[in-house]
Amino acid sequence: MDVAMHSTALRRAGSVALAVGLGVGVIGVAGTSPALAAEGDSVRQTLLAASSEPLAVAVGPNGFVYSANSGTDSVSRINPDTGLVDSTVALPENAEPYGIAVGPDGLIYVANTNIDSVSRINPHTMRIIDDIPLPAGSIPYGLAVAANGTVYVANYGTDSLSVIPADALIPLDPIALEPDAGPTAVVVGIDGSVYVANHDNGSVAVLKEGVFPRTITLPADTKPRAIAVTVDGTVYTANRTMNTMSVIDPGSITSSRTVSFAAGTEPRGVGVDDNGFAYIVGHDTSTLYRINRGSDSADATTGLGGDAQPYGLALTSGGDIYTANSGNDTVTRVKGVTAPTVTTLKLGKVKNQTKRKRKAKLRAHVYAGGLTTAVRFAYSPKKDFSRKTKTTATKSVTAGYTRESVTGWAKGLKRGKKYFFRALATNEVVTTAGKVKKIKAK
Repeated sequence: MDVAMHSTALRRAGSVALAVGLGVGVIGVAGTSPALAAEGDSVRQTLLAASSEPLAVAVGPNGFVYSANSGTDSVSRINPDTGLVDSTVALPENAEPYGIAVGPDGLIYVANTNIDSVSRINPHTMRIIDDIPLPAGSIPYGLAVAANGTVYVANYGTDSLSVIPADALIPLDPIALEPDAGPTAVVVGIDGSVYVANHDNGSVAVLKEGVFPRTITLPADTKPRAIAVTVDGTVYTANRTMNTMSVIDPGSITSSRTVSFAAGTEPRGVGVDDNGFAYIVGHDTSTLYRINRGSDSADATTGLGGDAQPYGLALTSGGDIYTANSGNDTVTRVKGVTAPTVTTLKLGKVKNQTKRKRKAKLRAHVYAGGLTTAVRFAYSPKKDFSRKTKTTATKSVTAGYTRESVTGWAKGLKRGKKYFFRALATNEVVTTAGKVKKIKAK
């Protein structure tokens, strides 16, 4: 069922997903891609109450996950360790929550689209602290919380941005956007700049120090629905009707690049992690796509279930992704990508290579962190590997989330000499070095 039928606001603009992320990435055409994560290994699904229809999800500083449930006018809290809902708070009747965000202090903010308000929730008691009224007809969609606790709300109905100072009971006077802007999402950059995705006029408004210094124009009929920004100020928008992703370089007044998805993807949510990998959810394909750094295509995909119909996504500080699936009343966690971890093990066998030379079997355990990882061993007569360092042949560890054993042979070791070795694991994030171990070439 199309959630857009739930209210006048949703009938007017369809759906929007709010996502915030840090890093760099590019969205590309979805096609035949490897699995982002295997079911059961690194994908976990949380079942919400029947008819919850979650449209947005957010992660708190304590790792707990919160879903805004439009169908039941509620917010559910999910324990990240168990994957189970441990508490649910009822919102005001007919609230139809559409956006959710968590502040640096853990307070939860929910945009109630149908009753023009923002609910503030205590994350410990899961009780509403207060319900902050917005001007009549605001129709709030997305919202975001700055590092200082200021809340920004994108008001689709009044083409405006509401600003709620930390701990305030009423918002400041709304900041007017362009006529017929139709704002649907908002995100705050690390420098405090505010970016608003204007669905109806295909633009992004940039707010700095309380004023809008520029408007970024996107390609015709783009209709941005979700927005994310990186540490350096690169902006990403997910464009539902055009099945595209716009990438906007810092300081630009136009879209720097537009990359297309396959027809029928219907991107709704977007996020970028700290390692520079972008993620997007396709509503009509019920799929999560990952786009590696510098890539022009989707490098991996995860199916969320044929009837998932995801709307929003959120990323944890560790890089895991949570999606709000309106079609089957679930929230899915998919493990993200991380730096590899490597453990150099004790020396294996030392064998004769020639009369005067020895070779030694080197061993390590490697955790790839979700990406294909190249593993090799470095060995040297110097503990700091500053001189006469050699490496073994590189071996590839497949992308995954389990420990794998890797071996390599150090050759040409002089009989009776001492050497040092360590394992090196490299994926698209970084190279990780294991601890240094000794070789005695007897």
